[in-house]
Amino acid sequence: PTEAKKKEAERIKAVLRTGLGDADKGKLQFTARCALCHKLFGEGGTLSPDLTGYDRANVDFWLDNLFNPSMEIREGFGAYIVKTKSGQFLTGLIDAQDANGIVIKDMASNKTPVKQADIEKLEASPISLMPEGLTTGMSDADLKDFFAYLMKK
Repeated sequence: PTEAKKKEAERIKAVLRTGLGDADKGKLQFTARCALCHKLFGEGGTLSPDLTGYDRANVDFWLDNLFNPSMEIREGFGAYIVKTKSGQFLTGLIDAQDANGIVIKDMASNKTPVKQADIEKLEASPISLMPEGLTTGMSDADLKDFFAYLMKK
């Protein structure tokens, strides 16, 4: 983690020490920032892990994953980079694979089939598909609401 990330994590911890906000408002933050990929409480996308069963009461868990999403990439959710023989690059999850080729699913859940004969290079990416800085632009009240929803029992 960079010094800036550490500072921002400490700032958020200080904000949260004064209490959590409104989980219903926090759900709006989650929907706007996370639900395209992640599911929580049965709602959201499936491109990334379902967050419901995680240690959601642990602020450090959330901050580690928000600020360093590539630190630990859960099995089955690692991104791949495909270079085709025509020079095209595709990045996403492998949605399907057989002897004929693969299907890559991108961040928008678009699926692109690639024939095995067309693949020049296929490699696992060490970088998570989850972007960093998801809390950028959030006010203290937004953060309290967001974490109230994430940490809700």
